[in-house]
Amino acid sequence: MKKTLLSLAIAISAILSLASCGSDDASSTSSKADESSKPAESQSTAASEDSEKSEDVTTSEGSSDEPVSVDPEFKLDITCNDELEDTELIVTVANNGEDADSYWYFKYADSAAKITVYVDDESVLSADGIEFYLGEKKASTKFEDGKFVSVVVTADGKVVAKGYENGGYNKDITVEASVQGWEYESSKGFVVNVSVPYELVGNDSDSAYENLSIAPALINCNGSDATKGFYEDCDANAANSFILVTNDDTFEANPFSGVVTLGPGSSDCPVVGDWDTTNDFASDDAKYADRIVTLSADGVNTIYFSGISGPVAYAEATFKLKGIKNNDAWPKFGLLFNDGAENGLFCFIDSATGDGAKDQLSDIFKDDAGYVHVTAGEYKWADTEKIDWPTGWKYDQAVTLAVLRNGDTVTFYVNGAPTYVITGVPSLTADSESFIGINAFNLDLEVTNYRCTDDANDETIKKLLKK
Repeated sequence: MKKTLLSLAIAISAILSLASCGSDDASSTSSKADESSKPAESQSTAASEDSEKSEDVTTSEGSSDEPVSVDPEFKLDITCNDELEDTELIVTVANNGEDADSYWYFKYADSAAKITVYVDDESVLSADGIEFYLGEKKASTKFEDGKFVSVVVTADGKVVAKGYENGGYNKDITVEASVQGWEYESSKGFVVNVSVPYELVGNDSDSAYENLSIAPALINCNGSDATKGFYEDCDANAANSFILVTNDDTFEANPFSGVVTLGPGSSDCPVVGDWDTTNDFASDDAKYADRIVTLSADGVNTIYFSGISGPVAYAEATFKLKGIKNNDAWPKFGLLFNDGAENGLFCFIDSATGDGAKDQLSDIFKDDAGYVHVTAGEYKWADTEKIDWPTGWKYDQAVTLAVLRNGDTVTFYVNGAPTYVITGVPSLTADSESFIGINAFNLDLEVTNYRCTDDANDETIKKLLKK
């Protein structure tokens, strides 16, 4: 078990200086975040002992909304000597060639979850720290039927804690937290203790036991840069990616990790519109065949296949229109690519009623398939629109649309027939990420039989790529 530890001078915040090393009775620090804080839409980038993937925390959402402020003169007194016990939960993050290691320990206490983290860092700055998301274990990506929390603690003693309920940000919360300087033999850095009451994650001491999961992250500063990395495949945007805490300091991977459901694609691809995902069943669910998502909202509305962004990917969905919203004369529906910066491609069915903005489905006279490039959120209708493939679809019929991405090439299918092969899509390069979403303009609709994968061994992908 890896046990290398830190070196560094440290100074403890006065409000935290009384906390005992590794103690369950951490000094209390009230966290108050900006009232405009957004729901947790954290990075999908993962980091582990052998991973170099990480993200600049200055753009992070779901933790502090303010840019990282680094005090290079910050010092932390060494006040605690403590040898590390074995733990399998180790997060390592590199920043400009300098590694920092964090060792995570968990205890199911009487009324709260106790998290202790030892950070081994060659050079501790004020904005170095830890972050974690904690909630009930989940079989899906969504937290819509429960509570969870996010907590950030930096080496200078600052704490930002937020509570989420029914899938969104609820309120700032208060947790007990302490930071101390730490060393053992040739290693030194700082140790963080946090206590999260079970009630904040919707549990009591009995229901919480062996029922919680955690997504731990380390923040490593180097100069004015701060880099954050999560443990392995943990993603604060996907509840089923969190590491299960089966007992005190006993962790195991969530068996449902990677199961795709509908929701945000990433922190940069949020859900837009009033989508009802009550019956969005994951592929491991016995009711998966009955999965359905519905939409009733004006404007442009999008929901993504969570976490699917590979350079080779396939998505399909069956659409059934239920109504026209906002008297739109040119409503559309289909599948959207989004690279996280609102660049991509929209493959759609034109369901226009024409001039006069008629509002009945029976007024729809178009059935053509088309596509349009999207740049910085703008649909480039005048430049790249292509709508001339009649599909034979009627407004009162269901239609199945699919897209196959292979690098910078997208093939668009309508009821299994390839309609367009779009090459050289600017936002899609050979290895770039791009999330796939279900997209609709001013329509009430039902979507069924949807799925998405970027697994190169998927039978549909292999079959279509051979053609």
